[in-house]
Amino acid sequence: MVGLVASAIAWWWSGSDSLAASVLYGAASVVIPTALMAWGMTSSSLARRSAGHVISMFMSFVWWEGIKILLSVAMLWLAPRIVPDLNWLALVAGLVVVLKVYWFGFWIQTRSSS
Repeated sequence: MVGLVASAIAWWWSGSDSLAASVLYGAASVVIPTALMAWGMTSSSLARRSAGHVISMFMSFVWWEGIKILLSVAMLWLAPRIVPDLNWLALVAGLVVVLKVYWFGFWIQTRSSS
């Protein structure tokens, strides 16, 4: 949601479709790999097989973290081919905004538990 809002704000502020698409793609390059990792850690057959085994769970985490990093790098590498008139600064801004929201979520979660 934050990526969509940031993209809408970029479009409203600049009136540029390419700037808004760059922000949205930057946000997606964080959200999509993270969603894949979350699915892999909780719902995949590998997750079901490793349930209850600490070493297997750790190795599953390492595997899915590696997949997440590789997918993020691949998405950033493909960005100039996918987003017309890519604005790298806007892409990085979208990426950073979504990453900062994770920290905000952790902060909210720790405040509500105390």
